[in-house]
Amino acid sequence: MPPDYGVPRMDAVAMDGTTTATATLHDDVAWLLGPHAITTMPRDLVRDFCEHLIGRGLPLDRVAVTVGTVHPLVLGRAWIWRRGDTDVELVEYPHDALQAPEYRQSPNRVLFEDGGELRRRLVGPDAVVDAPFYVEMRQKGMTDYFGLRMPASNPAWLTIATRAPGGLSPADIARIRAVAGALGIVVEAHVTREIARTVLETYLGPEAGDRVLGGQITRGHYQHRTAVIWLCDLRGFTALSETLAGGAVVQLLNDYFERMAAAVRGHGGEILKFVGDAMLAIFPTATQGAAAACAAAVAAARDAVAAMRSWNEARVASGEIALRFGIALHLGDVVYGNIGGTDRLDFTVIGAAVNRAARIEALTASVGHAVLVSETVARHTDGLRSCGRHHLRDVPVAVDLFTLAAD
Repeated sequence: MPPDYGVPRMDAVAMDGTTTATATLHDDVAWLLGPHAITTMPRDLVRDFCEHLIGRGLPLDRVAVTVGTVHPLVLGRAWIWRRGDTDVELVEYPHDALQAPEYRQSPNRVLFEDGGELRRRLVGPDAVVDAPFYVEMRQKGMTDYFGLRMPASNPAWLTIATRAPGGLSPADIARIRAVAGALGIVVEAHVTREIARTVLETYLGPEAGDRVLGGQITRGHYQHRTAVIWLCDLRGFTALSETLAGGAVVQLLNDYFERMAAAVRGHGGEILKFVGDAMLAIFPTATQGAAAACAAAVAAARDAVAAMRSWNEARVASGEIALRFGIALHLGDVVYGNIGGTDRLDFTVIGAAVNRAARIEALTASVGHAVLVSETVARHTDGLRSCGRHHLRDVPVAVDLFTLAAD
């Protein structure tokens, strides 16, 4: 039995004259553009707006707001509200979702690729149920399905299904079209901020991205921090890149960096930048103390070595050469902030400690160990063995270096 929507439908109200219908529409738009529209998270916004529309007479039983985004892993997101559910479902579509058979037969394909509107009667003489999605909707008691693109710089669309007898009325459709414009504006604001955050986190890292998004974008803005500095690169990469096509070089670097990045992220490190075949990361001490930061960095180095060993075994088995690499870990004080030209800045770390880490990494080839750890890290952690004292370029005093016990 279809639900009792509890409020006169808009088509019944509209018969009293356009003034009432217009007032209802103005109320919808005013609700959307209220102060909560920007501060409320999309999940809550979708739920609250659906409840508002039901309270104003629209027969909603399933509503999905789908938006395209800019994300290295996610092509788009959909917030799906269902009558009777206590929460809104978030669905994330990967980039390869466009190749899935279910996508080719879905309303999402029509609205994403063609735009405009889509209407399917699911019961009655005008019913068209020609795809698995529509069969599922009818099995769940839906009588009508309507979708349309919303105005936004990224693809965004709204779909609505109802169990109401007779489906959506012409006045219902008109009202949905009218509110979709305002909803598109609100969704655009949320998506734009999310894209900004995603881009900043992707290119700068989570903490630096948050700082920039929070307004710390003035050249010269900096903080003094203590951290374990991680610096790694591939040995012999210049010669190797001369023998590979451009696309193969990119793929090799991506495969290499993914193993290094996964090890660092897996132990709480923050990746700051990739330069050629090198990766710079830090393990700050502020939130966990020096001993924990050093232990995390050493554990990450162990994971990276294991990942590279497994990858190299697979490469050799397939006839490719094993890749050599170096990782340096050094604990010290750094300057963390904005550096660069007046209108092109980089959020990074600099200082004598970073320079020492670079000098230590350069010794991995001559010392003969993939991982070299400075004495400042070694004093805080176990499982290392001494490599003796070594001179670093441009550093007047020789330093004690260590490596992983199994390296």
